[in-house]
Amino acid sequence: MHFQQNFLCPISALPELLYDAACEVRSIVDSVPAEALLTAAIAACAAVVQRGYDAQGLDSRTMPTTMFTAALVPSGFGKGTSFMLFFQALNAHSTERHLRDIQEQEEHRKTGTKKTQAPDGLMLQEVSYRALMEYLHGANRNTTIQHEEGLSFLGRDLFKKNIDKLTQIWSGNPPLKHKVRGTDLITVGGRCSLGFRIQPKLFYPHLKKTDNASFHQGLWPRAIAACY
Repeated sequence: MHFQQNFLCPISALPELLYDAACEVRSIVDSVPAEALLTAAIAACAAVVQRGYDAQGLDSRTMPTTMFTAALVPSGFGKGTSFMLFFQALNAHSTERHLRDIQEQEEHRKTGTKKTQAPDGLMLQEVSYRALMEYLHGANRNTTIQHEEGLSFLGRDLFKKNIDKLTQIWSGNPPLKHKVRGTDLITVGGRCSLGFRIQPKLFYPHLKKTDNASFHQGLWPRAIAACY
């Protein structure tokens, strides 16, 4: 199976394993556009490798493997299915860890002991800047924020008031500091990739309403965005 693709969406440039995975998803829901498959494949890989690896360019400079992605696809074309299938392993891992965390919280409540920090590498969704800093507090922790429908994320304080922090945590350098109720939260070498899927008719009015602030602050220049 091969895609009849527009040259502006170079999905055939994916490594063979990822391209075959995209074809498999397309065989399940044939309406999923290449734009949704390309960004989902990249986002899923980045979530796994971002803490362990950087990439070195031909000029010997290194850059993070952390990736921001945005898929702009109208409703009903299967972008949710693409997201679900590419992230099914990470979703299952996060669900298992969250259930275990709930059990541990209950045990800590009964015994009066202090709750331990959440496990590293989980996938987050609705999250404030404070919650993100609490999660990444420490050294070399990582997470990914992924939304099946990204409109709600655009209204969160993390995006509206602290978007510069998202661009900073793309590379984890310099360290981020945040004081909450007298407690210093510091993340050193933390990484956070970001990906969401949204309808174009919802996304473009948001950009106009905010005078393209997210672009000027460096978020989208660090992103792979594809519009179907």
